[in-house]
Amino acid sequence: MNQLVKVTLATGLALSAMVATTSSMTSNSTFIAHGSENIDYQVNGYTTDANDFILEPSFIEAVKNNNFVINGYNITGNEQQESSMIDIYDQIIAKTGEQTASMVDFEVKKGAVSKEALIEQYGQPIEKPFESAQGFDYRYHIGDNIVQYIVEDGYVKDVQINAENE
Repeated sequence: MNQLVKVTLATGLALSAMVATTSSMTSNSTFIAHGSENIDYQVNGYTTDANDFILEPSFIEAVKNNNFVINGYNITGNEQQESSMIDIYDQIIAKTGEQTASMVDFEVKKGAVSKEALIEQYGQPIEKPFESAQGFDYRYHIGDNIVQYIVEDGYVKDVQINAENE
């Protein structure tokens, strides 16, 4: 009887640990938009499964004002600055300083953001979209930044934000 209680308790603890680990892995994204004079938009964690935030006006305004922070890195600076490429969660970041970067690239979940929704929110791109090996390249000039959306089969599949100021 004593051994049955130990096995049951051990199984329950193992199952609880597994469920807690799984739930923390699947919900590891935080999106924070602050409405103030200096609009700030912060993303922490993974972006691929929850990236319709790219259509939010507060995100666009934060990119325009160089106040977009992703996993601790403010996407600001100059593409001419020396940088090192790092992988954080599901993003590639061109790190230029302790908490600054000149570029971030991340994928978009298939079917999450349509080309129509992109154009409705951003308007027409700064140049005619051109076809590349990845899909159609839609570029927008937002503040001092170039935001590039790769569209394939009518849906955004990748986003790259390039800081081009100073």
